[in-house]
Amino acid sequence: MKLKLLYDSSRIEMFDTNELTEKKALGDRNLLTNYELRMDQIDGERLWLEMLWYDASSSVRADNPGEAIATARRTNGWRFLLADPEDMRHLMAVYLDDALVIWRESGELVFGALFMLRESLYYSDEKTSSISRRAVFLHDYMKRKHPEIADDPDALCAEIGYPLGAYNAMAWTEAADIRKIRDSREGDL
Repeated sequence: MKLKLLYDSSRIEMFDTNELTEKKALGDRNLLTNYELRMDQIDGERLWLEMLWYDASSSVRADNPGEAIATARRTNGWRFLLADPEDMRHLMAVYLDDALVIWRESGELVFGALFMLRESLYYSDEKTSSISRRAVFLHDYMKRKHPEIADDPDALCAEIGYPLGAYNAMAWTEAADIRKIRDSREGDL
């Protein structure tokens, strides 16, 4: 994983969890490492990266003798200060593996990863269809393609990977937006 921090002073900092680090930095017991960029703890003062790891030692298996598959224990690792209070005053953007995840807008930090998720899920215009809009059209297509499940909302939603409740909540809003667009086009005729 690579993190890149850009500052208004034209400084760029790079952090790389892959390079220059021994593969088994936590010993032979570690089979999975979990990194958390702590957006929830940005208080304007500091930006943290936390590392946790999963203990897969033989003692874990011994503690669970009856299980076919042992459960590795999540263990606290290290906490890394990426940006201190002085850095935070000048931080302009953070990239995670080349994806922009944080940026400064009008003096405040924006949780860009959440913005981009919401944009891809819900924003549609003349050139772009959101995931939600495509899900409504795919749902309708599957209903026509599989008439044997057309009257089974759970089965139909399962065909597109949506739980029924999530689909219904999203589709109601999308349907209203689609009607508004259709009605405005008909009014132009």
